[in-house]
Amino acid sequence: MGKSDSRGAVCPGKSDLARFREFNDESDDMHTARQEEADARALETLRRDSVNNELAAWFAESDVEKSRKYTQYRFLLDELSKSGCQYAVAQGMALRDFEYGPLEDARSVVSNLRWALVEYESRSGEKGDPKLNFWAHERAAFDRLTQKKTPYLDRGSIESVVGEYLALSFRATAIDRTLVDVLVAMELYGYGNEILNEQTFGLFPARSPLKQPHALWTYISGQFWNALIFFGGAALSVYAGQAGWLGNSWAVGIALVLVLLFFLCLALATVALPFVWRQRSTDRRIAVELLKSMLGVYGELNSDGPISAKHVRERARHTADKGVVWPAPLFALLDDIEQRTGRF
Repeated sequence: MGKSDSRGAVCPGKSDLARFREFNDESDDMHTARQEEADARALETLRRDSVNNELAAWFAESDVEKSRKYTQYRFLLDELSKSGCQYAVAQGMALRDFEYGPLEDARSVVSNLRWALVEYESRSGEKGDPKLNFWAHERAAFDRLTQKKTPYLDRGSIESVVGEYLALSFRATAIDRTLVDVLVAMELYGYGNEILNEQTFGLFPARSPLKQPHALWTYISGQFWNALIFFGGAALSVYAGQAGWLGNSWAVGIALVLVLLFFLCLALATVALPFVWRQRSTDRRIAVELLKSMLGVYGELNSDGPISAKHVRERARHTADKGVVWPAPLFALLDDIEQRTGRF
């Protein structure tokens, strides 16, 4: 019971004050929880409306229903903006701060990624197809190379998107997976096109070891042209002497020099033939091995389940030791994933 003071009033006991404080604390906690739930719902509503508006902008008003369908653009934007929303809730962000902060950052990353993978003529969607499904892992990458049907990849823009994404304070597994796949494919297709689909012009020799002719054929054709030039020049010199254009001694001397130069070139080419043959064979073998190793790394990404970032990084490092030059952002992204969940 309460105690009476000197004026006869009853004061509550310590236990009653404690219960009163606990009741107030619980009420405050419940009010705070309700407010946080309301804020989270408001942020989620804003996020969802923003995604819908972003997709609707690609279609005419009469085709709004098309914008509601599943596309890769919607999926990636949904996943990254959800992560941004969770981050905003944890930080207690206001709606305006979320809209012009994480939400705009998510939209920018996905939009810039699409621009990096869609050719200029298809970006505007004027032909009715805005290319919102802009990337997929290719299970037959080598066939795409041999058929010269490799996808469009803007290296500078792709690396810029990776940097933009890693600068965010939130992540999304779907973006991780897409970017890793794109970075590996970018180097694979770039190198594959360089050695398999090199374009040569006129008399300029091919740089690709797989496009260069066999050393023996180069030797034979080289000697044919040397004989045509030197013997042709010698014959022309003799004719000039007989026609009186040159003195006989000069004509004979020039002809002998040209013949001697031919045999000198023949001797040098014959001595160099085994070395050239061996070097070209080595270059072809290395080029094929590098392409095979890159196809192997890209094949590791051919999975519908989770993929280990550590395993992919180790495979990429192993091929890098052989001579493959992977994009630097690939290892930065894999390290970032490994420091988080380790999977993507």
